[in-house]
Amino acid sequence: MNQAEDKERIYDLWRHSVILRIDSKKRILSLMDETMMDRSSETRIPPEPPDKGSSHDSTDNPIPTTYSEILMAQSITVTSFPMALQEDPPLVESSELGDTIPLTAEDKERIYGPWRHSVVVKVLGKRFNHHYLRKKLADLWKINDPFRLIDLGKDFYTANFNREDLQRKVLQQGPWFVAGAYLSVRSWVHNFVPSDSKVLTMAIWVRLPELPTEF
Repeated sequence: MNQAEDKERIYDLWRHSVILRIDSKKRILSLMDETMMDRSSETRIPPEPPDKGSSHDSTDNPIPTTYSEILMAQSITVTSFPMALQEDPPLVESSELGDTIPLTAEDKERIYGPWRHSVVVKVLGKRFNHHYLRKKLADLWKINDPFRLIDLGKDFYTANFNREDLQRKVLQQGPWFVAGAYLSVRSWVHNFVPSDSKVLTMAIWVRLPELPTEF
């Protein structure tokens, strides 16, 4: 077997292969098809660099001459964005209370709207589980419409109604008692924190025997 046949046998193993090269500085992946290489010659002399004195060269705006330079020029064009896109106002503002997110009047209306016809309740002196308390309140208030009862913590609950007349009924037709314990009812307010809230007033019944009628 002669030398040419040995080369042909060795080259056939790599006929459908590619050579990958990654430039660590420019991070460019280049591909070179092995089948395009000249197998007839053992060495290949690289082409001469372009003449610096040629009329095609320009120190101010050089023309890309290699595949890597062409890729770099294209990447610069793609990744250049207008400065106006980077000048959006920050979403978070800093104040004396720390970083805050400002809300417009429309945002507050959208957030507070679903809770407009709600009340905050608390049973004084007794604790009940959520399912039992909701059933007792529905029977006590005689409300057939579905309503949500949300546990706020510290034995406070929010009852959310879908109509204003139901809210007025619960607020005005008291006092209410659940299993003998007084039920405190107040209108819903935004930013309600149960740990910072206290029941300061309550309705009570006072019986004074033989009290003269003029009193």
